[in-house]
Amino acid sequence: MAEAWLAALNAHRAEAILKVMDAEGTFEDPTSDGPLPVGQIEPFWSDVWRTFPDLSFTALRMVATGDHVVIEWQASGKDTSGQPIAFSGVYALDLRNERVVCARAYYNPSVYWPFLAPNLSR
Repeated sequence: MAEAWLAALNAHRAEAILKVMDAEGTFEDPTSDGPLPVGQIEPFWSDVWRTFPDLSFTALRMVATGDHVVIEWQASGKDTSGQPIAFSGVYALDLRNERVVCARAYYNPSVYWPFLAPNLSR
């Protein structure tokens, strides 16, 4: 499932993510306001891909036990002006019937702030 999750993110197509998600699944990111239900995943990722059209995730380590998967990853790409971005983090995936029922991303979100709100200081 770890490979399928990263492949879905790297495909830059919301339907690829939804294909690996449970119908009642949620996605949570440090930049989201809590867990997003399946219906809000497409707008979230569309905004990310619009800002970083070549963003890609590479797995550094993966650990799975039972219905839980942890992926340590590195992401890199450029924004629409060509400014590079690189950061690393962890995805924690909870599975049910071989689908992601809960995906949580952990990373330092301050890497995004200069791209999303250049005049915002945090």
